[in-house]
Amino acid sequence: LAERLGSGRWAVDPSFTKTLRDMNERSQMVKAIHRSLEQTGHSVGLVTERNRFDPNSLTTQPITGAVQSFGRPDDTREGGFVVIHSLDGEPIYAKVSESETFETLKKGQIVTFQPNQLGARKIDHSISAFSKSHNGTYSEVRHITEGGNISPAFAQAHVRRLEALRRKNLVTRHQDGTWHIPDNYLERASNYEADKAVRLPTQIHRQSTQTLPEMQRARGATWLDYKLSEKGIGGLGDTTLQDALKKRQMVLEKMGHKFSQEGRLPETALQDLRQMDLRDAAKGYSESMKKPYAALGDNRTVEGIYREAIDRPSGKFAVIERAKDFTLVPWRPVMERGLGRSIKGQISSSGISWDVTKQRGLSR
Repeated sequence: LAERLGSGRWAVDPSFTKTLRDMNERSQMVKAIHRSLEQTGHSVGLVTERNRFDPNSLTTQPITGAVQSFGRPDDTREGGFVVIHSLDGEPIYAKVSESETFETLKKGQIVTFQPNQLGARKIDHSISAFSKSHNGTYSEVRHITEGGNISPAFAQAHVRRLEALRRKNLVTRHQDGTWHIPDNYLERASNYEADKAVRLPTQIHRQSTQTLPEMQRARGATWLDYKLSEKGIGGLGDTTLQDALKKRQMVLEKMGHKFSQEGRLPETALQDLRQMDLRDAAKGYSESMKKPYAALGDNRTVEGIYREAIDRPSGKFAVIERAKDFTLVPWRPVMERGLGRSIKGQISSSGISWDVTKQRGLSR
């Protein structure tokens, strides 16, 4: 990193700060993985780059596993780390934001490390396609009027994206509100995402708020149950997860659920567990709200006041209060800005599409 030139002069490698930072992070990774392995009684092997999750690599795929340890390397810098045992039994280290680390994370939870988005976004391709057919210009008004089924909200999302890129001098806005889109727009958008990703920590998706011991005895469709439905007990390489699957299978058999000859949990059992979980959750709410619980059933729409979100063994659900009853539906982040307000959802085979702009009162 440095070369003596003589007479008290030195030549320093231009990338020396990055190299030193990488060396320090590697040292922290090795220490964190060794501590997590020693705490669980696993043998400590050679820690290499394969044990580090890089969210900014083009070849990185999501990795799921059980949380083994987490914390902060020291008190001098923000951010932290999480070590998981992957489904293959490998210890994987990832840098995370402090909020990810310390808010709700627990040892034994199942989480997935997600790679950062690289390359131009889907909305960038939409902007590029429109501008190429309109002489290198994007117009929100023309997009709505000429785009067929384009909604004002969808066109406004294009404008928000262009505003973000304008602040980086990647596009320009005309005085009439239209936008000049350069020929290399997609390349500029891709470089913008790559530069932004370098500063981002690994994003964590929590498969469940429950730990493995909690999932083993839960009354609901847990992450373990879905794994038993997909591949059975032999579907995972990590011994800790295999033990959890075996214990969960015994609990399910005591509950009366039967497994196939291949050792898999039938889909009907998952549905039964999910409905049992919802009924358990509904009991307390029926008493506090003085209203009966009504399952969605074959209804194609759901409308009511979004009261709160609850975490259950089967996932996160939203409490939707109606005039005469209430129901529970899978929670989605878009619902959060409708808390305490009337919202409406259209049910299809792909899930529920929510409209959170409703201002009406309780539905029938």
